Amino acid sequence: MPCNTAAVRIRAVVFDLFITLTDWEAERCRPRFMDDLAAALGADPLAFSSLMRATFTERVTGALGDARSTFSTLATRLGCDLSPEDLDRVIALRLEQQRRTLTPRAGVLNALSDLRSAGYAIGVLTDCTAETPELWPSLPYAAVVDAVAFSCEIGQRKPHPAGYDDIARKLGAAAEECLYVGDGSSAELTGATSVGMTAVLVETPFGTDFRYDAEDHWTGRSVSELHQVARVLRDL
Repeated sequence: MPCNTAAVRIRAVVFDLFITLTDWEAERCRPRFMDDLAAALGADPLAFSSLMRATFTERVTGALGDARSTFSTLATRLGCDLSPEDLDRVIALRLEQQRRTLTPRAGVLNALSDLRSAGYAIGVLTDCTAETPELWPSLPYAAVVDAVAFSCEIGQRKPHPAGYDDIARKLGAAAEECLYVGDGSSAELTGATSVGMTAVLVETPFGTDFRYDAEDHWTGRSVSELHQVARVLRDL
């Protein structure tokens, strides 16, 4: 079992997914991906981008259904008339874009594997749309992660306690036994501490254009690289 001298021993490490674990260069492709999706829908790029941002909560809590239902709804709201074949092409494009965005950053898989080898249960809690759970089994993270909680399946997004409770339960740990690691999007660090988890910020080069409801004034623990999480665990 992991060596930890904290009053409550940390048994599990829970990671955010997007930006925290994913490749930053792939993240920077998001604006172009949005333009490509708008073109596939036959929509104005600015109108589509605005709608995607406005429907963030609906999409990541599963309120719009699966990917097909979601993009059918978005097309209707944008006034786009899509044939079933057009919608198929949009969904295929979206899945490919998400797969690219979900590419692990260099060193991430090794960092997760090392923590797991040290005896920590590894979890992922992510605010995500329906494409992510569809792709998850084929992603390389699946081999080094013990449990995952998707907001679109839970029906709540961070910082709601439901997601934190769900991932802790799946990992067989109390919230107080979990270390939460994230880039600070969606007020996730405050959400983690509110349920009793210890939280650590992953420093990134991204501003609010890429990070929804970002906690830019976090004053707690932080790391610049994921391999430093092991040091945080030793120091607790």
